Amino acid sequence: MNASVPHAGVRRPALLDAAGWRRALRESVRKLAPAHLLHNPVMAIVMAGTLLALLLTLSGNAPLGFGLAVTAILLVTVLFGNFAEAVAEARGRGQAASLRRARQDLVARRLATALAGAGEDKVAA
Repeated sequence: MNASVPHAGVRRPALLDAAGWRRALRESVRKLAPAHLLHNPVMAIVMAGTLLALLLTLSGNAPLGFGLAVTAILLVTVLFGNFAEAVAEARGRGQAASLRRARQDLVARRLATALAGAGEDKVAA
């Protein structure tokens, strides 16, 4: 079986630049708003579980260490999910912008006539 293994000398392009990572981090925190969470039912339920775990911990119905650990794990889960979604959106926007630029810069060669040796016209592709 031939598995495609990247060569040691070949570098893959970075996912995002530093500004893109900061923007994705801000966006992941912004996505904690209830209006945005309701668009993704799984994240909304995990966030509801986070708030419930926090309330149970603060009310004294659960051991403090365990309750805070569960709350922190659930909160990190929601933040990581939002961060992954924000990174994917940023990459999608970058690819769309790259395709728009490529379409504007692309030039095609069109034959002036069907005869052999005829001249070519350069037109936008």
